[in-house]
Amino acid sequence: MLNYQPAIKLLWVVPLLFLTLACNLATRLTISPPFITPDLKSRPLLSTAACTALLPDILSAGMADGSGIHSSAFFGSDHKIQYLVVYQAYGEELGKRENLLLPDRMDEELDSRAAHQAIWNTFTSLIPAEDRSYVTEFAVLSDGNNNILAGVSPTYYNPREWTLKVDMVDAGNPYSLTYSLLHEYGHLLTLNASQVPPDDQVFYHPDDKSIYEQAINSCPQYFTGEGCSNSGSYMNEFFNRYWSSFYIEWQKTNTQEQEVQRKLSYEFYSVHADQFLTNYAATSPEEDIAESWAFFILSPKPEPTSIANQKILFFYEYPELVALRQEILERLCVSFPGS
Repeated sequence: MLNYQPAIKLLWVVPLLFLTLACNLATRLTISPPFITPDLKSRPLLSTAACTALLPDILSAGMADGSGIHSSAFFGSDHKIQYLVVYQAYGEELGKRENLLLPDRMDEELDSRAAHQAIWNTFTSLIPAEDRSYVTEFAVLSDGNNNILAGVSPTYYNPREWTLKVDMVDAGNPYSLTYSLLHEYGHLLTLNASQVPPDDQVFYHPDDKSIYEQAINSCPQYFTGEGCSNSGSYMNEFFNRYWSSFYIEWQKTNTQEQEVQRKLSYEFYSVHADQFLTNYAATSPEEDIAESWAFFILSPKPEPTSIANQKILFFYEYPELVALRQEILERLCVSFPGS
């Protein structure tokens, strides 16, 4: 059982959380009942042309108005959680439910197990089971309309297992939801324990700055916040190639003052805009690789005419990721609503 206070602290306060921000995008959405993803085996594959036509619209939904670079990267004082429900999620079906934070009144349609299962189905229909075995929890939340759509973080008890989180209020549009889930899987792919072995001391002492600094100083590769990335990991290779030259400059944008951070982040992006696929990608190496992953899945293979395009091409260097891309696209062609 998760205790209320520590669960809230880990899930929504500590900066081990990577989120897709959908502030501007969601303002153009109407809240409709969540869709139920059909059984993949019962649906025919879309024609190549029909499926390909979906991808630009999904990509556009994710790119709308810059993906929210001016918003907080994790739930803080500006984002009041209205409800939070956590399910065990070891397979296709959601398991035991635990209510961590519920308001006195809750929309029954949004808080139903069927609606939550539908969102989980959307994720499992996109990502093969063997590629998400470390995702063992699914959290449903809301911080109100037009704020944060989805996120991931290590679970409370085990830094080698992960929680997927989705805001039901902002999840009614299948295009933006699909993009967000692909973005979040980019985090899972590049930060799971096989890529970034978690630092147990950092995980179990999240408020101890000395432990955190010691972990960073002892890491010869890129330190993500969870741990020291393996030398041949996707994250470390991506960082060395695209971030090492201006990482010190970027670190100056990190500040406790939110307004100052927004200003400095915007200035950093303005200087290096030609190197990023979206402005949200400039908020950190982790967000950059996750955005690049989503573009890798959803866009045609580009020419190496810019550093931004080279970040898409980065994934083509790994045959296992090219194969995974093909499988995700085939699954998307089967499962996307209305297809």
